[in-house]
Amino acid sequence: MRWRTELPGWAVVAAAAGMLGAAIGVWFWSVGIVGIASNTDDARFDELAWSPWVIFGMYAPKIVFGLVGFGALAVTGWRTRAIPRLACGTFALAALLSLFPPHPPALLLASLGMFLISRQVPASRQ
Repeated sequence: MRWRTELPGWAVVAAAAGMLGAAIGVWFWSVGIVGIASNTDDARFDELAWSPWVIFGMYAPKIVFGLVGFGALAVTGWRTRAIPRLACGTFALAALLSLFPPHPPALLLASLGMFLISRQVPASRQ
């Protein structure tokens, strides 16, 4: 399958990495924390789970890749008109919301942008 977009490949890969980073963070909070809690006492759990370095380390990939990837998709999509303008707007907002720790806002907007792009693809290219 060949690449069928005018968007730069590195921007698409960075956006995908941002979504993957968010998914890894969500997975860790739902599964990893349970594993840590079941093998430590309360004091050690509080020390490990609420350490600023651990929390920042979990969110860093989402922050970096989300900001760069979604931002690049928004800018290059707007300039080349390769994707709908509304999708560019949702990617720009997703890039800004990637800077904050909660996962859902950025992921929902990025998913909405991808949905808008998918609605633009002609039937002959599917």
